[in-house]
Amino acid sequence: STPTPTPWPQVTLDLTTGAASSSYSLRLLSGANACTILYEAKNESKITSVTISDQYVSSLQSLYVEEINGFQNWNYRINGGKSPPWGCSNPKAPQINADDTIHWVKS
Repeated sequence: STPTPTPWPQVTLDLTTGAASSSYSLRLLSGANACTILYEAKNESKITSVTISDQYVSSLQSLYVEEINGFQNWNYRINGGKSPPWGCSNPKAPQINADDTIHWVKS
């Protein structure tokens, strides 16, 4: 008999721009953070564009998200907590685990 393939662990990406909100289920890839989950969303055609600056921003101790779907000025939080004081690529940023919700809000 053929073994049943193990499904990819999933996370939820929520995007909020003003009154509009969208929610997407995504594959959780190993080592994902709140930045790389945006690339996965684009790879899965859930969002149309994402630009993450390759410039290190000292106030965030991280790279920063320049735009998602053409909108700028984003903050993120995980599972409804407060926005972390670090950017999405900082090693201190919260680890992304299966079934987490990563919420990006246009500020």
